[in-house]
Amino acid sequence: MVKGFNGFQGFAVEEDDDMLSMQGCISPVWDTCLVLLALLESEVDHGEPAVQNSARWLLGQQILSGGDWQVRAKDVEPGGWAFEFHNSKYPDIDDAAEVIMALNLVNLPPETEARKNEAIDRGVNWL
Repeated sequence: MVKGFNGFQGFAVEEDDDMLSMQGCISPVWDTCLVLLALLESEVDHGEPAVQNSARWLLGQQILSGGDWQVRAKDVEPGGWAFEFHNSKYPDIDDAAEVIMALNLVNLPPETEARKNEAIDRGVNWL
């Protein structure tokens, strides 16, 4: 019971002294790629630390292990993204597509650009 209540409280957001709302989940991949897209589409410089750090973090979140999706896609290599932490078994099509769009727009340093392109190719294949 204690573990359940602690988990529940982890999703609570205090908006002011008398208002509490619940977020359905914590979605760092989804949130990061949407903010990255917004920054890029509003013409923020690609060299800005927020842009570079977000793109590199998203690259590190690509799921490169198998999962339940392989039941119907046996011959597809891993390469999707999930919207939440610690969810390597259940990547999402919508999250993967958004991350791919964001990564496709960002310019990274030459030493990271090849890694980005490989991640995009894996993601598109996975989709």
